[in-house]
Amino acid sequence: MAPPAPPPPPPPPLAAPRAPLRLALRGTPTCTGADGRQHVLERKDAALLAKLALDGPTARAELAALLWPAATPAQARSHLRQRLSRLRRRIGAGLVDGADPVGLEAGCRHDLEPTAPEAAAAATSPPGLLSAYDYDDCATLRAWIARRAEAMAARQRQVAADLAATAEERGDAGTARWLREAALAADPLDEPALLALMRLHHRCGDRAAALAAYRRHAAALHEMIGAQPGAATRRLLAEIAGTEAEPGEGPGDDGIGGARARTAGQAGQVRTAKQAKQAKQAIEAREATVPQRTDASLDTTAGALGTDAVVSLALMRPPQLVGRAVDLAALQEVLRGERVAVLMGEPGVGKSRVLAALAAMEQADPSTFTAFNDSTQRAPGFPLEAAPRAHGDRQSLQVQCRPGDDAVPYALVLRLARAVSPALAGADQWPPELARLAAVADGRESAAAPVHPLRLRDTLWRLLDAAASSRRLTVLVDDLQFADLASLELLPLLLDEGRQRNTGTPPRWVLALRTAEVPATVQGWLQRAVPHDAGVVHLPPLDAAQVRQLLASLAACLPPGAAMDGSDAALADSSRRLHRHTGGNPLFLLQTLLEMQRHGGLESAAVLQQAGARLPASGKVRDLLARRLAQLGAPAAELLHVAALAGQDFGVELAAFVLERHTVDLADAWHELESASVMDGARFAHDLIAEAARHAVPAAQAPHWHARIAEHLVGHGGAPARIAGHWRAAGRFAEAGDTFATAAAAIRKLLRQYEEAELLEAAADCHARAGRPEAVAEDLFNLFLAQWSRKQRQGMRDAEQRLQALRETPRGALLADIARGTLGFDERADEASLALLIGAQEAAPRLAGENMLLWLLGWEASCWSLLNEPERALRAAERGAAIGEVRTFDYFATGGLLMIAGTHEVCAQVRKARDLLRKVVQVSRAAGDYAYENDSTCHLSLSEYHLGHVDVASELLQAGRRGLAELNGGRAEPHTTDFYQSRYWRDQGRYAEAMALMAENHRRTEQGGEVNLHAICGHELALSYVALGQPERARAYLDKPRQVPKKQAHLESLVLEAELERLAGRAGTPALQAALALVPRCPRPERHRWRIELELAREMDPAAAVALLERSLHAAEALEIWSAAGPLRVVCIQARLRAGDTAAAAREAHVLRERLRTLAPMTLYPLEYALTLWRAFDAAGEAEAAGEVAAQALAWMDRVAREHVPAEFRQSFLERNPVNRQLRALAQRQPA
Repeated sequence: MAPPAPPPPPPPPLAAPRAPLRLALRGTPTCTGADGRQHVLERKDAALLAKLALDGPTARAELAALLWPAATPAQARSHLRQRLSRLRRRIGAGLVDGADPVGLEAGCRHDLEPTAPEAAAAATSPPGLLSAYDYDDCATLRAWIARRAEAMAARQRQVAADLAATAEERGDAGTARWLREAALAADPLDEPALLALMRLHHRCGDRAAALAAYRRHAAALHEMIGAQPGAATRRLLAEIAGTEAEPGEGPGDDGIGGARARTAGQAGQVRTAKQAKQAKQAIEAREATVPQRTDASLDTTAGALGTDAVVSLALMRPPQLVGRAVDLAALQEVLRGERVAVLMGEPGVGKSRVLAALAAMEQADPSTFTAFNDSTQRAPGFPLEAAPRAHGDRQSLQVQCRPGDDAVPYALVLRLARAVSPALAGADQWPPELARLAAVADGRESAAAPVHPLRLRDTLWRLLDAAASSRRLTVLVDDLQFADLASLELLPLLLDEGRQRNTGTPPRWVLALRTAEVPATVQGWLQRAVPHDAGVVHLPPLDAAQVRQLLASLAACLPPGAAMDGSDAALADSSRRLHRHTGGNPLFLLQTLLEMQRHGGLESAAVLQQAGARLPASGKVRDLLARRLAQLGAPAAELLHVAALAGQDFGVELAAFVLERHTVDLADAWHELESASVMDGARFAHDLIAEAARHAVPAAQAPHWHARIAEHLVGHGGAPARIAGHWRAAGRFAEAGDTFATAAAAIRKLLRQYEEAELLEAAADCHARAGRPEAVAEDLFNLFLAQWSRKQRQGMRDAEQRLQALRETPRGALLADIARGTLGFDERADEASLALLIGAQEAAPRLAGENMLLWLLGWEASCWSLLNEPERALRAAERGAAIGEVRTFDYFATGGLLMIAGTHEVCAQVRKARDLLRKVVQVSRAAGDYAYENDSTCHLSLSEYHLGHVDVASELLQAGRRGLAELNGGRAEPHTTDFYQSRYWRDQGRYAEAMALMAENHRRTEQGGEVNLHAICGHELALSYVALGQPERARAYLDKPRQVPKKQAHLESLVLEAELERLAGRAGTPALQAALALVPRCPRPERHRWRIELELAREMDPAAAVALLERSLHAAEALEIWSAAGPLRVVCIQARLRAGDTAAAAREAHVLRERLRTLAPMTLYPLEYALTLWRAFDAAGEAEAAGEVAAQALAWMDRVAREHVPAEFRQSFLERNPVNRQLRALAQRQPA
């Protein structure tokens, strides 16, 4: 069979498009050129460009006259010509086009015609057209700027109003409120905007915010024109406050109409009479557009809505918050101490209401911050995503986790980002990490590179930091028990970031969650953080007196005929019975009152007594909710069941699609759900109601509805994991398996192997139920790889064993062999496992692609190198490298090349390994594959080390280790790279750091039962103790390495034993001979042999030692392995000195000294190099060279002792380390 034709060559790269120029003409005008540089525009340059941006192409004569009114026409045109020429030279082409008229080039963008998101972002301040400059010398230009600025302000207000209306329509109350508040802040006299904002606050249950908005508007009216809000606004105030209409806060009670009658002189509180007149005219025009409602219509709200509806609204949104003053004060105290406040309580106890009240306090006047009392409003909670809301120097940001979030990694992080930056309407405007995250969450995973957890944290922190730059920010997170695992792992890092960054005003955090459902990651953080960095407030149920307060507040706000008897005796009796019945749980209490309403009203305790016999016992709030839901009409029940199944994806369009009805036909059912206090818009009034509704869904109907929900979400950007769950619940297992697999592939880009493994388990189960064994094999193989990445050995074994049962298909058999071969060799390093990997290579290109073949060749090369078969290893490496030259890179291709590079390093081809590793690092970085990038960076450090570049190696390894820890959520797990880092630090003299790292790893590997790593860490600690003059401590680490399976640790312990024997004045040859026998069974045999020969030479006859060392030195230098060549040359010089060949020793010393100008001393104690050089130069009579070496060595010794040696070992380092002792003695012999 002929080999497949090679792929066609790639097309030539296209020229990169020139980046468009961007003008910013608000505030300080700037222009961002095609090269990305930002240029501040001069005053008349800015005016010229603003004119062209807003009016389009303009005649040169008009521009010249506008900008230089005092010049003659010829002079003005000359000025214009020079100005345009200078602009082109300074900023480049692409700005101004045309000879006459002059205009901006088509690709030039500017901020004076904002898109909708820009309108939202700019809504907090006036447009500020060219506001950084004044144009008093150009009267016509100044007038033009004023007209344009006013027109822009009007457009800005209209766009913001349209955005707010759109947000309200889609149920995004948080964004709508932010936009309404921003519009009112920009124009405090806009009474229609105030009315819209107050109604919106009231609908969200935020009574305090509505009243605060009224007070700010009234104060602004009084200050500017001496008037008070109009009658319609005062009536709305009375409706929200639950009181009679009150006179305004300004002088007189006649409202804006009275202000009309005042003279300009009487309105002298404003800055000028002209301003007062303009303000009055503006308010008169706005008042005419406000729809007027009669007092009668306001007083008969109950008649319009129905008494039951008003009662339900009052019970769902009680007007006052009672019994929570102590808890709010406790939360305030925690926040004042710059700690994270954690609010815990049972379901239904009112955590969301307390958080909403705290948010309102944060936005209130700071003077009222500690004066919160039980008469303050009770808000119903806050929206899923609430934009930052501000007052004075404070602002709050509110987010809520929801059931179903656990299916979407970083769902909470996305919600936080959207809340803190509501102006970022689309992912294309987000920072790169958030844009990638949004792409994965929206099911557009193919457009997203992997997401780096710590970079994601930094991105989110920068957004929070920017939001807190002008006002103190408080972030409130509700229902944290529903949050996804990825966000929960990132949250502690985010909470700790404020203290670590040392910023002036880091955000303050308030977290709320159920007491019995604290996630493990949060629990672990709390154990560390309490009490110094966090404070926990437990929210108790209401006591009997507080229940009485709540009943009294409800009685005061219900319509006539609906309220309970307000007498003290009746309230006391009712409160005692309700408290006994409900246990003081506010949700249970309010649901009980709703049930009473349906059983005859709330007029007396007798009704409570009658209803109480039919109500479930205290603590059975779910049973009560189930009974209430059973009373709904059939259409409302159907709509409720669809909402329960759809969860956070529920909406009008989905409901209409699933129930196959027109959206208008759902209005009555939706109204019934809201009237029954079950739904609040498209959301459940409480998550306990949602849980009860899910249990109430008819089993026979649920599969059909699940399928319809999945079909709708597939076409509307639903999260793949949630869609897969609907397919599975519908019994459509093939679609479910495919979608679970898709979700796993998407989550793989988030580097979330735990969630990936869960999704792959689900995919395998669904594919098995669908009768698709090959798909099951694919799922299990991906699961095997995910468990490999997590280092979950038992999970790897389970996946491999399950794969063996799926060998009936060719691809299943291939994947089963690969899994068994890789796992077997990793555990046993046997040739039988290697044979499976070699056998799989023939079928791999056809069944799994060329990159799988490259991966298998990498495995083969690596395995042969570890079995000390360098020729076979290098043959496999060359075959793999040839494939890697022509293929695109994925997990298998990059992993294959990484193993091939490792093979070259093990086979002593260090420079070739370094060059290939540099390529792997570049490829991984370009692909955004952070795991391979950091892993290959660590391997690259080892190649650089062997080439003699210790400082470079240390920097690379620290970067790689830091990256690997970041991918692990900031946790540094014991790893072989830590051993290399300790070695590099020892060679640099950084003993304190090396010992601390190895001591921690030694402890953790012993606890984890990782015997190989434990032995390696002990060996490294021993070497540090030897350097510090503590050989007796080093002996404690000699025994365990001989008990581990891998012989390298045993060999190295024997070499260390020989060194300790030599230091004690005894022969180390027996231990070295035993080590030499182990060399053929270890990887990198030639390097182990050289190390042993080096130590043997110290005890050999000098002539024999020189012959042995010269042979090894020649081989090491030919391979450019300085980590071996440097020590061999040192001991060779020592042997020549012992033989009396001082001339040869001096020649070797000069060669060594020259090499040390670019390469580092390594493997041996660094100052042994210096001592050897000193002896050689001193013996040859080269006093100057000897003196220089001694001076440098003593300076290094003093610096290391002072900066890098633990204090307890400083004296032994200087006096008991034999090399240091000799150097100090030599220093005393040297003349001053």
